[in-house]
Amino acid sequence: MTMLAAADPTTDKAGALCRRYAAAKAARSPWESRWQECYALTLPLAASAASSTRTNQVNNAAMPLYDGTAADAVDQLAASLLAQLTPPWSRWFAFQPGSDLDPASAGPGAGPGAGPGAGPVTSLLDDASRRAQAQFDHSNFVVELLLQPTNSMEGRLDPALLRGYGDDIATREAGGRLVLSLGATRLVSASCFWDPAFGAPERGDRSAVAALFSDAEGRYYLHRIAYLTHDPARLDEQDEANQLCDQVAAFMLALHLPSIRVESNGIGKFLPSLLRGALSRNGSGASVIEHVSRQAKQARILAAFDAPLAAGMLHAHDSVLASPLIIEMREWRPGNARARDDGLDAVAGCLLAEPVRLVQSPRPRRQDWRPGHDANQADTQFDPLRNSEG
Repeated sequence: MTMLAAADPTTDKAGALCRRYAAAKAARSPWESRWQECYALTLPLAASAASSTRTNQVNNAAMPLYDGTAADAVDQLAASLLAQLTPPWSRWFAFQPGSDLDPASAGPGAGPGAGPGAGPVTSLLDDASRRAQAQFDHSNFVVELLLQPTNSMEGRLDPALLRGYGDDIATREAGGRLVLSLGATRLVSASCFWDPAFGAPERGDRSAVAALFSDAEGRYYLHRIAYLTHDPARLDEQDEANQLCDQVAAFMLALHLPSIRVESNGIGKFLPSLLRGALSRNGSGASVIEHVSRQAKQARILAAFDAPLAAGMLHAHDSVLASPLIIEMREWRPGNARARDDGLDAVAGCLLAEPVRLVQSPRPRRQDWRPGHDANQADTQFDPLRNSEG
């Protein structure tokens, strides 16, 4: 009796795959020369269709090119594909909870721009969708579709321009007064700004408070930023507004801040009086300044950040560099209403409240080379006292 060895299923699958590949390659081969001709006419200065070698395809005498009609058509096709399939200016995809998820966890409002009624899972997926699209829009994905070597939507606020530091605030008394310093640098002023919101966990705008110090040389030190939320489990004993005010009062007391500006637009209208009560209870003695923003938020952020970042005058504590503010800076674009900017608005309020310090430096003495500007001395016999008597 002859025993036959069982066939190896792995070998059979590999052989079938190789045969399919060979058949597909044979079917493709007759078209490759035609595709190369089309490629040479439409993208003459790009790499060849069959390799990554960069060469001018129309230098060949057999492939003359008389105008740019075909190349323009490819650009229009790429722009149409970008606008219709993956437009970077609108949400074109979204993560949604699967059917096997508990509806109570998912909640209503699944999809782009999940509203306040969305559950925690839906809100988390919506935030993930927004972040994923931001990476798509500013990566080679868009560059390949646009057929351009550079990204047309570069970020305006570059976190790499922030100068990090790790020193904490040190206090001492000198001449009967409290002195604050960061390392060897004495601080001369401070500003604190609160951009309030209800701070509901996992949804809506975030309530952000920031603290910024400056030294005598005009350098700014963004020392702390806090994103505040209220605890829904404590609403029976303390409402949302008072919970947030207590957090802000503790924030100010820890940093020895003398005052705070509270944006009184919207829900901030009634917060200053509540915050004064919280500051009185914790004994900080700080003052509360009501601030009404009349300038558009985007213009306010640009006016505050552009010059200090470009001049390298804005320093940030390590805790700030590890906060959501850095993500806000990377994702913020003028005109993008979807990007979070609560922390940016709070920091902008601090920067705009700080005075611009004109650092005095000794003026070097120089010789004037211009003709006629030399100093001359002349002797005179004129005596004003004698002439007045006469």
